[in-house]
Formats: sequence, C-alpha cells, structure tokens
Amino acid sequence: MLSGFPASAGTDPDMQIRAYLVAIEGIPLEAVWQAAKLFISGKVRDHNRAFAPSSASFAEQCRNQQAAIEAESRPRMEAEPEVLQPKVPAYKMQLLRDAANGSRSAKRELAKMFPDNPIIARAARHEEAVR
Repeated sequence: MLSGFPASAGTDPDMQIRAYLVAIEGIPLEAVWQAAKLFISGKVRDHNRAFAPSSASFAEQCRNQQAAIEAESRPRMEAEPEVLQPKVPAYKMQLLRDAANGSRSAKRELAKMFPDNPIIARAARHEEAVR
C-alpha cells in the first residue's frame, strides 16, 4: 500500500508498517484489506491522496469496514406483513367533514357514536350550551 503514495517515499516503510500493525491489532483481515483498497483507489473522503494514510486514519477506516462487514453478515429481520385495518365508512367521513366545517348536527351525531371520546363529547356539550 505504501508504494501507491509517491509523497510517502521518504518514509521508513518498516516503521510505518509496524505502526499500522499496532493500530489494526485485533481487526479482521477482510476489513484491513477493504480499507487498504479504499485508500489505494482514492475513495476515502478527506484524505490527501498524495500521502499514505496515518496509522490512526488507516485503523479508523479498518474499523469502519469491520462494522460494515458485521452489519452485512447479521441476519435480516423480515418485515411483519401489514395488517389491513377496516376502512372507515363513507358516512362517518362525511360526518367528520361536516363537523369540521361547523355543522352542529354532525357534531351531535358524532357525540352519539363516540360517547367516550372526551373531545367530541366536549364539543357537543359546548354546542348545546351555545344554543
């Protein structure tokens, strides 16, 4: 990998390799290989492509690749099938539209249909008090 970056030619390759080995200790070989390919092909963002990556940058990219590999190998969860809800009858939708537009009779009818709904019941009581 070091030979792919011309500006790093003056760097002692043995010391650089040792630093890389210390930085990537415990990271799977596949992740190291993937990270090296990304650096060599210039696909790592915010990396000066003229220089070899620092050992810390290389290790960080290796960990990113390790996380991606682990994520890909996890079993996929199947989405639960959507439970179809019964459709609201058209007359109820019309009552809601009418009530929203201020119809007192629609509000009373909704209050009869849904007596335990505090919002509808309060609106119906308010309408009765106003009359």
